[in-house]
Amino acid sequence: PARVALVVEVGMNAKMAHRLIETIRAYRSHIPLSLFVYGDFAEMFPEIVLDWSINHTIGVREGHPYPPGHFDMVHPNWIRTNLIISVLRLQELDLQPAYYLPVNVTDQIIDVAKKRDLRIVQLKTSFPPRSGPLLTYDNYYQYRDVERVPKALRMISSALGREGGVLGLDSDHPD
Repeated sequence: PARVALVVEVGMNAKMAHRLIETIRAYRSHIPLSLFVYGDFAEMFPEIVLDWSINHTIGVREGHPYPPGHFDMVHPNWIRTNLIISVLRLQELDLQPAYYLPVNVTDQIIDVAKKRDLRIVQLKTSFPPRSGPLLTYDNYYQYRDVERVPKALRMISSALGREGGVLGLDSDHPD
């Protein structure tokens, strides 16, 4: 049978992240859930991160979000520095991250993660999708919640396929 793990890519909107995670908490599930936070988020909202860490694995993202497409243009030393700062911010909260969710995986990212004893998590798919058919008003948002949920589940199921994998939910996305 397929296996699925759920990852919440916590963005910088604490209100939206809190709402998403509380919604997931409200439904008992046997699906593993990990939360990945930016270093800046951990610094700005330490109480929230500590509360989440009671029930969930806290992983690390970069120090802050990069605009789409910019991560690949950043010098690898800056990415390394951002990762170190993010790890230190979590350690200040007495949390030791073991997992890293990079925007892209390169040999340099693998090397940096390995030197920090971080395991890299790679998503099989995300919701909302970042490639393929994107969500638009015409194909998704014009519908009521009761109509959108089956559409979203079909998209996720199709992307995970029979093998399963890691599904990422973007907390900064409004749906």
